[in-house]
Amino acid sequence: MDEKGRRLNPQALKFHTVRGSNAKGSLYQDTQQVLGTLKRVLYVSAANGTSDSFSIFYTIDGRQINTSGNFFTRILYTLTPQEAGGTAKEVILNVYFNTESEFDASVSTSSGTSRKLSLLDDKDEYKGYIKLSAKGSLGQEYKITQNLQEPLKNEKGQTIPIDACKFFLTAQKGESFYPSFSSLERKPLSVYSSNPLGEGDDIVVNFSINKKDLEGVASGRYRGLLIYSINSGGSLVKRIPLDLEVEIKPVFDIEVISESVGGLRFRNIKPESGSVQKEVVIRVKTNLGKPYSIVQKLNTPLANKAGDIIPLEYFTFRQELGKEQTGNIVASSNMPLRLGDTTVFTSDPKGSAVEFVVIYSLRVPRDIKSGDYYTGLSYSLVEK
Repeated sequence: MDEKGRRLNPQALKFHTVRGSNAKGSLYQDTQQVLGTLKRVLYVSAANGTSDSFSIFYTIDGRQINTSGNFFTRILYTLTPQEAGGTAKEVILNVYFNTESEFDASVSTSSGTSRKLSLLDDKDEYKGYIKLSAKGSLGQEYKITQNLQEPLKNEKGQTIPIDACKFFLTAQKGESFYPSFSSLERKPLSVYSSNPLGEGDDIVVNFSINKKDLEGVASGRYRGLLIYSINSGGSLVKRIPLDLEVEIKPVFDIEVISESVGGLRFRNIKPESGSVQKEVVIRVKTNLGKPYSIVQKLNTPLANKAGDIIPLEYFTFRQELGKEQTGNIVASSNMPLRLGDTTVFTSDPKGSAVEFVVIYSLRVPRDIKSGDYYTGLSYSLVEK
């Protein structure tokens, strides 16, 4: 125990008697044992009780040292007569031991480097982790703060919203102040506290960015700077800078939601059917930050299997754009369809994502033959 009442790891101090160091008696405990508070018989003399000597070897296992300090203990040796009436004799050996367990902290990441964490694309998120490995002991409590000194920013100065990047900590010995996902902040956050002895620990910081939170964020490589500071007793013990990086892959995609694949199908059309409508939902996902247009292509006339055609003058379309959607549609009211390409939407200058509905209307002629009618219809996403 040291002057502060702290105990050395019991597994650190060991002993064994030296085999063959005695001359006449029997020697015990000749294999290495942990030196504990149990009484152990070391030696039994010969039957005639003649004088003898033997050696005991004591070792400190440096791998088991868990703290720094000046330690002291006492070992009591008792010489006990085997016959009744004898008087036991005791000898105390004072043992002093000074240890300095050097404290240090190192970093590793899921990217395989100690200088940078690159968040990897994993289905619906970008994720990765940092492992802070503290070794040794400070002898007193220490705390770790995390500071996003520079936000995730691309070469154009565009940034990822800070609250989109989440993190949480796990630790084996100390206390994590963020055991569940929380948003990064542009200020120092106290994220961890060691135990009172300031022992080493393995602290893992997990990061995640949900792709849903990146809608409207341009593609590209974003870089930031994280600072981890280890403080104890009001003093800075170590400062660890780490680059944080994420690459948002380009997205330029169109989704068409319709009951028929590759076109429009009007079933069971009859002369007295009246007007028939079909709706198609169009969604564009993009993060290129560039304007684009959507081109509608009517590939074939509206016809049945027999080749009977409904003239295009009976076939119109209009579009509905949501209130919060940006860009320009071309047919806010019914507009005749024509074969070939027709530009039906142009985005805003930022190339924002969009969702709108196209409503196709068919006025059934009186002289039409009953049956199912189909037309080939496709959409193209064109970057300007």
